[in-house]
Amino acid sequence: MKRILSILLVCVLMLSTIFSVNILAASKTALSWKGVKTYATKSIKVYKNTTTTTSSGTIYDGDCITINSYNQSSKRFNVTYPVTTGKNKGATAIGYIKASDIGYNLSNYPSKTWEVALGFEIKGYTRSSKFNKCLTFPEGTTICQFGSNGDYISVVGKVSGAYWLVYMKKVDVRKVPSISTSKTYKITSKLNKNYVLDVANGSKKEDANIQLYKWNGTSAQVFQFEAGSTKSGYRIKSYDSKFYLGGENNNVHLTTAFDCDYYIAEDNDGYIVFKDWLNGKMIDVAGGKVSNGTNIQLYKANNTDSQKFKLVEIVKK
Repeated sequence: MKRILSILLVCVLMLSTIFSVNILAASKTALSWKGVKTYATKSIKVYKNTTTTTSSGTIYDGDCITINSYNQSSKRFNVTYPVTTGKNKGATAIGYIKASDIGYNLSNYPSKTWEVALGFEIKGYTRSSKFNKCLTFPEGTTICQFGSNGDYISVVGKVSGAYWLVYMKKVDVRKVPSISTSKTYKITSKLNKNYVLDVANGSKKEDANIQLYKWNGTSAQVFQFEAGSTKSGYRIKSYDSKFYLGGENNNVHLTTAFDCDYYIAEDNDGYIVFKDWLNGKMIDVAGGKVSNGTNIQLYKANNTDSQKFKLVEIVKK
């Protein structure tokens, strides 16, 4: 009898676990479209909220649309919009529009959700070849990302208290990366994954230069991260000397100073950029030259591969 009860208990626990996993898998949070705004970049037909498809009006290029809800099965947005012509000019009206008229690959479920990296901001645009409407999404903004089209992604984010459906350039994306302060990393260059940041000559002295060098597995090429002295900043520390990477006179070298924080962000392709919190310049491979001994410097942001890196965990005993 005890054996039977034990078996039944195990079965119940297994079913409970499976059920819990399925609930978690199905608990993907839907976006509430209520109140999300966007700009029309062409004339859009508006239809009555009935079973008919009779047009009830037009939203014109440049009009601001407020979305009330989204029906994913019919791919329609219920909207509030301004009346800009006729006897009811100046009033607002309601109806539905086709989602394809204001966006692509939209749904109730974002493909990704991420946060704009601290120390950065991102521009958002309306869907228009002229990009005549531009909004700035500040650091810390939570972004709901949907589909992509060429060089752009469709997103919803909050600006000045309101949520907006806009488009962002993929190359402009700067999001909060996942960095552990308890792990050790090599920092590889996007120019060539076999080349990494390196303390010249394996020096453990202050002011030792930081250079690009082919990966050789030495501790001179291993770094750690710790919380900085500024809001959201990180300090980058040499595993060997425990000195920090500083950027005095735009030359990156080892230092004992504590005011050498970097804002760290990840781009849309998973590469990391390091922004000096004092002067806003980026850690950069001088001249984009891939060779042993190339200097690592601070240089104005230019979105080139010289300023993009990958963090690869290295286990040190």
